[in-house]
Amino acid sequence: MTDSPGKLTSAIEPAAEVTATLEASPPHDDIALIHGTTEDGRGLKILRRRKDRLEAGAVMPLIPGKPIVGEVVRLEPRKESPLLCDVHVEYAPPLEARPTATGPAQVATDKYRQNWELVFGPPSKGEPSIN
Repeated sequence: MTDSPGKLTSAIEPAAEVTATLEASPPHDDIALIHGTTEDGRGLKILRRRKDRLEAGAVMPLIPGKPIVGEVVRLEPRKESPLLCDVHVEYAPPLEARPTATGPAQVATDKYRQNWELVFGPPSKGEPSIN
């Protein structure tokens, strides 16, 4: 109850306003709660609820030249609670499994690329560089 417009006289009225705001939010079946930063400080730790599953994970910024691991998502913070976000999937990798290959896994790390010339020597003229 208010004495004049904008002046509150009861603690019940703000709670009713918050409830009305929460009910007005559109239902979304894919949400994330931000609860910290990753150890390297570049990403965010999240708890994600989609459909009937609860998942713990992290979101990292996209970096040109680095492979994408998992989905590409856009987080849309809610007005009433900025740490609670609606999740919009921009890209999801295909679910089909990669066919198996014979031989060991092919892994090329940054350290491997940096030490290439130490192991195999510099590239000959006309050969592309590994970097």
